[in-house]
Amino acid sequence: MKPVATPPRSLLGKPARTLLRAVFLIAHLLALSLSPALAQPPLPDGVRRVSPAELRIERTHIATPELENPVPQGLVDVNPPWLHVRVPLPSNKNSAAAQKWHRRFHFKLSQDPECERDLIESGPKRWSFFNPYRTLAKGTWYWTYGVAPAETPDQPVWHDQIFSFTIGDNVYQPAIPPTPEAALAAIRKQPAGPVAICLKSDIGNMLPEKTWPELATRMRKEISRAKDRGHAPVSIEMSASDAPAHLGKNPKRPFFEVRLRSLFTAEERRVDALLRGYLLTGDPQLKELGIRRAIELETQRLTRIYQINGETYSLKKHAYYNTVPMLMLDAFHADLPPPQRKTFEALALSLMDKHARGHPHLHDQLEHANFNQHDWQGDIKNLLIGSTILSRHHPEMDDWFAYAYELWLYRSPALSRSDGGSMDGNGYLGVHDEPL
Repeated sequence: MKPVATPPRSLLGKPARTLLRAVFLIAHLLALSLSPALAQPPLPDGVRRVSPAELRIERTHIATPELENPVPQGLVDVNPPWLHVRVPLPSNKNSAAAQKWHRRFHFKLSQDPECERDLIESGPKRWSFFNPYRTLAKGTWYWTYGVAPAETPDQPVWHDQIFSFTIGDNVYQPAIPPTPEAALAAIRKQPAGPVAICLKSDIGNMLPEKTWPELATRMRKEISRAKDRGHAPVSIEMSASDAPAHLGKNPKRPFFEVRLRSLFTAEERRVDALLRGYLLTGDPQLKELGIRRAIELETQRLTRIYQINGETYSLKKHAYYNTVPMLMLDAFHADLPPPQRKTFEALALSLMDKHARGHPHLHDQLEHANFNQHDWQGDIKNLLIGSTILSRHHPEMDDWFAYAYELWLYRSPALSRSDGGSMDGNGYLGVHDEPL
């Protein structure tokens, strides 16, 4: 019988092996303490380690906050891609104001490496991104851009570099949307009446009587209550006695500012319920009440001043609209008397152009990887709907609509981590960082 083979014994005894392991461990720990870089890799800016296994993101955006280079370049994942550049305005304030919205961007796109043959051209655009609105052939495409100053908008100075991107076999090919011009033409074919919230043919036909009769019954009850409440004129009253006792005899100013905003919002919702009640039911009395209350609400916003404890509070300064201005212009433009129509048009313009500079205040900002969630919640909505409505009556709004339309197609929704103080975190995407 063959003897059983036994593994070779270590040259070191057990005590020596244990000692050697301890020496290696101590040396490793010593090396880590002397070189933190070996202990853990360096963290990006805005990221902090709170425990050996937990990192905390402390920044308002995850991607680069501005467009650093012209895009696209290299392999793309969608066909057709958007071409986008960022060209800073002049440093001089007056020169920048003269060029913003008035200079023109021109794009050229081709499969010719010299960008000279079989061109797809954008023509002059007030904004610096462009889409060809067609599915492009696979392979390499070349493109460049030029900028024309406001004084000579049809004479671009072309960039000296030609960029390229490649469309591969597995690229995503979405349906091609209408061009802004085609979208505007479709809007203008609609008869007078709403085009954003609904169409004229929808008025009185939107309650789910057949598909969900229980809900339709409940909605009719709510609309009836709104109608009953709608007989009372708009009233926004505030006095020192509104302050609760625990705030003392002289409450601080923020209490009354927030109080005034709350009172205005409550009245706006009452007006909104009347207007939407009409759209749902077609009841002419709801329409008449809604228009009357909307005019009262705007009149109060423009004129009311409150004197409390030696302080002055202007309703115009502290009231914020949510829905009524665009709803009035969309569905009730033809029903407004000319002075009130002019008032609501001016109000809509102020929501789209907050700085009263003759162009959308989002321009040359939101397209460049801006992550302010309130811009995407409210301001882009106001611009898109407001320009849609006003372009039916004012041709100069065509470019405002085209900008908003292409901005939405290109970048929305661009979610954000930056939202102000409405949640116990630093934004919609950051609110659950710590629990997760």
